[in-house]
Amino acid sequence: MFKDKEKKIVLQRLTLPRLMKIIVNKETSQRKKNQCLFEITRRFYLALGPLFLTLVGLAWSIDIGRRSSIRYKVILFILIFLYFVIYLLSKSLKNDFLIASLLFMSTIAFIFSWSRRHIMKIEEGYETCL
Repeated sequence: MFKDKEKKIVLQRLTLPRLMKIIVNKETSQRKKNQCLFEITRRFYLALGPLFLTLVGLAWSIDIGRRSSIRYKVILFILIFLYFVIYLLSKSLKNDFLIASLLFMSTIAFIFSWSRRHIMKIEEGYETCL
């Protein structure tokens, strides 16, 4: 009885080359291009997730001293929680590509720099790095 005049394309199911074709196509609206760019950025964020979660786990679970610190475990939890909260927050901003991608990239940069700073302090021999 009711017929859809246009097919709905689910961007999460498309391959990366197909997303790129949609972006390059001149007939595609700017909104659809932004959604495709968001989808590519989201996939990049999720692909880097295991790398950064491994880095965080390695950096903050190292104990040099004889006393284990609960503070490091709390920071570890906060960084991992931040990763997932930013993912959910950015996913709700899928129509605004610029803000969502800035959230994705700033989270990756923050986690990487904070963990790298901690690893450098451990390599220098500091027992308490905070």
